[in-house]
Amino acid sequence: LRKLCKQFRLIPAKIMLHPVTKAAAFISVFSGLIIILVTGNHRYNRIVENEFHIRVPAKDADLDSLKICFVADMHLNNYTSDQFIEDYTEHVLHINPDIILYGGDMVESGRISKQKLDETDKKLTALKPVYGKYMVGGNHDHFNYNGYNSHLDITFLSDTIVKVANAFYLMG
Repeated sequence: LRKLCKQFRLIPAKIMLHPVTKAAAFISVFSGLIIILVTGNHRYNRIVENEFHIRVPAKDADLDSLKICFVADMHLNNYTSDQFIEDYTEHVLHINPDIILYGGDMVESGRISKQKLDETDKKLTALKPVYGKYMVGGNHDHFNYNGYNSHLDITFLSDTIVKVANAFYLMG
């Protein structure tokens, strides 16, 4: 700290080395870290919904509309609260989408046990959109658990093209 003050001449060393200044600096840094942690925790445990209406003028499909639920970066782990999973499930059931697309990082690899996966999967089985559930893996998704999500009817898209409802294609 002394070298920084000397090199950049921001605050005279005499003031910087005063015990009150040191205490104020410590409190400022500590308070900043607490604010970052609280804000991050709040954002992590909150569901964000954005609604977009897209018109497709020329179409050959028989679909008049399609309600899509796109979910990404859930980063489920052993510390994910059961309440968050229940809130998520209820939220999606309320939206009542025609299709659910998972854009990766559903789980936090290495930080979720088989037991927690099974508990989470039981809650997610309530989600049954008309055109199914599809997922692409993210950089945190490593499905090394035998049968992971096999009973959730999620179609994994990995170098795959799938035609849905004879109306559109999904690629992953």
